[in-house]
Amino acid sequence: MNIWGKMMVSAGGAVLATMLVGAVGLFGMEKIDNAIDSQAGVGSILKQHMAADLSRAKLVNQIERALRIGRMKRDEGPAVIESVKTDVEALLGSLTEQAPTAVPTELGQELVTQHGAMKSFAAEAATLAQLAFSDNYKANQGLDPFLASSSDLAQRMAQLSDKLEAVGEATAEETASLKQTLMMAMIVVVLAAVGG
Repeated sequence: MNIWGKMMVSAGGAVLATMLVGAVGLFGMEKIDNAIDSQAGVGSILKQHMAADLSRAKLVNQIERALRIGRMKRDEGPAVIESVKTDVEALLGSLTEQAPTAVPTELGQELVTQHGAMKSFAAEAATLAQLAFSDNYKANQGLDPFLASSSDLAQRMAQLSDKLEAVGEATAEETASLKQTLMMAMIVVVLAAVGG
């Protein structure tokens, strides 16, 4: 083969290598983008989940406060009830209505079920706040079941948080692995082109 032919083969190899590197890069970047989006989605869900749990704990304090105030200072009822209403809205605002796609289907359904329980808890808190000023005795009778419900929710929320964190960590590891695989693939393609 003459020099011109060798140059053409070499140039063709360089173009092919460039195309391969570009194709590998595009494929890899799409995969990495998807993994990063998934990781961000899990982080957002975890943040909402933790906000809901903090709202749950705050509602417990608000209801205990309402029961204390309701015994002696009924005139403070509207302000306390309004405060509980605000906390109920904050709790409901941090819950997702549908199973999120950023987590495995089973975990998504578990979140929806848990959020349904949180809505019932929020409704119970609103009812107790009203009762604290209209029938304090009856409200106090409802306190123990309310606290038991809160304790159960707290335990289940903690378990869900652990699962969400595990999904987040797995997604972060997948992203790091994809980056490493992409880099190695590009190096192999370049070396093969140079060696050819």
